[in-house]
Amino acid sequence: MTGQHIEVRPAEWPQDREVAIRLLTGYFAWLAANPAVPESIRSIDRAPELALVPQRYDRQSSTLLIAWMGTEAVGCAAVHRLAAPPRSAEMKRLYVAPGARGCGTGAALIQASAATARQFGAFQLLLDTLPAAMPNAVRLYQSLGFEPFARYNRNLGPEFAFFRLRLG
Repeated sequence: MTGQHIEVRPAEWPQDREVAIRLLTGYFAWLAANPAVPESIRSIDRAPELALVPQRYDRQSSTLLIAWMGTEAVGCAAVHRLAAPPRSAEMKRLYVAPGARGCGTGAALIQASAATARQFGAFQLLLDTLPAAMPNAVRLYQSLGFEPFARYNRNLGPEFAFFRLRLG
């Protein structure tokens, strides 16, 4: 897949429902199979979330972005408005299909996530991650300007790291 143009655009409902579910299922399967991910996260039943994908990502307060190479969906990321901290958005569910890794797909999704956060009026884009499970993602975040940040959500485990990208 190298050398192909990556286009990132918000999911459209209902036409992107099956693609979104496939990508999110890939993300959840990767989490469940990764021994560096805490068991409490690996064992979560994701069926309720998948059943409500269009409602959850309604583009009013949350958007699911899909990365495309030609007609093939190869990744996704979600951006949510946050009530606290004020003027913040959160990036979640960043996933790149195995065949599209190393091609700039992750960076394209992160850049589109930052643009979406700005459209939401956010001054910062926050994320949490598991460095032991996702060291390549952490390196990518840092290369794109993310910096360590204080815990901002309920992920209480010591294995979590928190980052922010200043948007303003």
